[in-house]
Amino acid sequence: PILCIIILIHINQLKINKKMTTELPDIDLLNEIPKTIGPYEVTKVLGINLLGGVCSGINTYTDVQVAIKVFSKTALQLYHTELPLINNEIAVLKLLNHKNIIKLYEVFESSSHIYIITEHCPGKELFDLIISKKRLTEKEAKIIFHEVVSALVYMHSMNICHRDIKLDNIIINQHLDIKLIDFGFATKLKDPLEKLKLFCGTPNYMAPEIVKKIGYIGPPTDMWSAGVILYYLLTGSFPFKGKSQSELSKSILSGVFYLPKTVSLNAQHLISTLLCINPEKRIPASKALKHIWFNN
Repeated sequence: PILCIIILIHINQLKINKKMTTELPDIDLLNEIPKTIGPYEVTKVLGINLLGGVCSGINTYTDVQVAIKVFSKTALQLYHTELPLINNEIAVLKLLNHKNIIKLYEVFESSSHIYIITEHCPGKELFDLIISKKRLTEKEAKIIFHEVVSALVYMHSMNICHRDIKLDNIIINQHLDIKLIDFGFATKLKDPLEKLKLFCGTPNYMAPEIVKKIGYIGPPTDMWSAGVILYYLLTGSFPFKGKSQSELSKSILSGVFYLPKTVSLNAQHLISTLLCINPEKRIPASKALKHIWFNN
């Protein structure tokens, strides 16, 4: 529980604005970023946070646009729990190559900074899209969710689970193409049935077995989180709610949720198989992709 609290605090801290960033000693990202990093030219600083920032760039050999995550080693010394997550994300992304997963190009390191070069993903967080539209049509939801599940089928086939599937970690463009991002909690399993123990993720998306703080199998927890996403896509709200962490946990552990009549029967069935309280009976990604809701 302490680890979870620390992680959530750090996630919130990363979302602060530039004014607060300047309070960190000896960190001036705007002046410290070089104009070029390997073959990449930095074109614009897009945002700054406590650990560094994000820039846009371009490969000077291929003219391909990229995103550049910049991490200050000075900041990482202050927030030392973040470095393992960064190294973990790099290690996992090196193994992945799928059209719906952000692609890692290269990693550079200087005496003062770490630079992670990824593909440029234009668009917005899926959460922001739903907030602007309140909820999606089933046709839109099918297109989006099919791509989410496709990414999970690929990852799980490689014995990799994400462990923080949520609306905020999905980038979507105007054509409803998605990219799954933020692999800090992801892990490469020794075998598909390996029991994991790390209490991690985002509360509203946590599977019951994680909430119970017992050993859990990774892929089914991703599928539970996917079920939460599908529910939100079609209703504009979370299936499990609570005014406190304790109330939310009780709601998740009950496995009881309400589906409005506006959701089709096939969609209701898929959601029910995803939000199955028993992880052994929860539908896997490969079967979810073949569900009648996608083909109807």
